[in-house]
Amino acid sequence: MSKIFNLLALILLFGCQSGTTSSDQTELIKSQNDSLNLPEIDVDTFSILSNNKLDLTKEYFTKYYNKSIYTIEPQMIVVHYTAIPTLDETLDYFKSDSLDITRKNIRNKSILNVGIQYVVDKNGDIYNLMPDTVMARHIIGFNHVSIGIENVAKDSTELTDEQLESNLKLINVLAMKYKTINYLIGHNEYDNKTWAHYSLFKSADSSYVPYEKPDPGEEFMANLRFRLKNEYDLEFKR
Repeated sequence: MSKIFNLLALILLFGCQSGTTSSDQTELIKSQNDSLNLPEIDVDTFSILSNNKLDLTKEYFTKYYNKSIYTIEPQMIVVHYTAIPTLDETLDYFKSDSLDITRKNIRNKSILNVGIQYVVDKNGDIYNLMPDTVMARHIIGFNHVSIGIENVAKDSTELTDEQLESNLKLINVLAMKYKTINYLIGHNEYDNKTWAHYSLFKSADSSYVPYEKPDPGEEFMANLRFRLKNEYDLEFKR
């Protein structure tokens, strides 16, 4: 059933102009969640997909994960903050198909823009930018298995209680929706080779060199894990 709804979501996203919101998309997501008896959460949509972006995604997937596809089976949720201070700037940044020319360190690997499935604004509003099962470029080595959540914040000091609440609700729904999800990490934790999630790391780029990421930070992830366990009885592998 979920595969059928994901296909319908893709069709609807293609039918909408990139960068526009759609009540039809929102209703489709609600319908899907209702059909699976998932808790109801408010999620708006802001489509960043285009045919060109999907072509670039397929090229990226082929080059780094050795499969000529752009769809994923989610096994991990990755939490970030944007390092961009406002929602409008964040959505505008993700809307482009091609990566900003200033990001030379990763643009030379692919011109595919960075992307994300979900953005959470400072007031807790949640936006879905692309289907859960379409690959977004947001974390080196794990894009092929992960759903990403970006929290609008310039740095960790700007993360809000409202964002934490929305992350809790969203992660709970995603974990219920996809029984294949076993891992939850912060972007700052992605290169911890001693944790279980690292078994999923994959890259055909032999020149890859890991680098430290600060987001969303130890405090936010500790609070997230503590409350997921105590309020949702939800604990992920470490």
